[in-house]
Amino acid sequence: MKIASVLTAAAALVALIAAPAVADREWQPPADGFTGQKAELRAQVEANDLSPEQARSLQARVDQVVARTGGTQVAINQVVWDGGDTLIPLPGEKRARELGVMTRGTVHGCEYYQFCTYGTRYFGGMVDRMSSCGWHVSHGFFRSYVNNQTPGTRARFYRYYRQFITRTESALYGGTVPEWVGHATHYIRPC
Repeated sequence: MKIASVLTAAAALVALIAAPAVADREWQPPADGFTGQKAELRAQVEANDLSPEQARSLQARVDQVVARTGGTQVAINQVVWDGGDTLIPLPGEKRARELGVMTRGTVHGCEYYQFCTYGTRYFGGMVDRMSSCGWHVSHGFFRSYVNNQTPGTRARFYRYYRQFITRTESALYGGTVPEWVGHATHYIRPC
């Protein structure tokens, strides 16, 4: 299953790279496995006023996340994977957000029982939201996090060969990490 997802994402990326860069060419939703979602994805592109170029750029980032996680695209900026999901900021926005969902009761978009990492300091950029206690592969460049799990829970960061690096403060806590920690972390155990 994961190999098929990676191959599908790789084929989409190759097609995107090989396609001529025409600014007014219409954006097309991913071809494989999204027949029922094409209209919804198009509607999201239109509702968020994305140009064809912006939509193609966002789709390229989504395809990279699908390849990295083996997940499934469920929105123009969201990929769901085993134990969590990834949100990508829309073009021109600094913070990722789940489309059509109110974020009341969350901490920087991180819901209760989740551990979230963010691509930039101060909770911006791409966000990985982890909802299970297993080993999660980090996108390897996070700079801040929110630990919105049950009180007292601490997430742990590990290197590629699962060597322990450090752990977070107890939940509820959010903060930044030194750049080297965000780059060195390959695995995260949220709880």
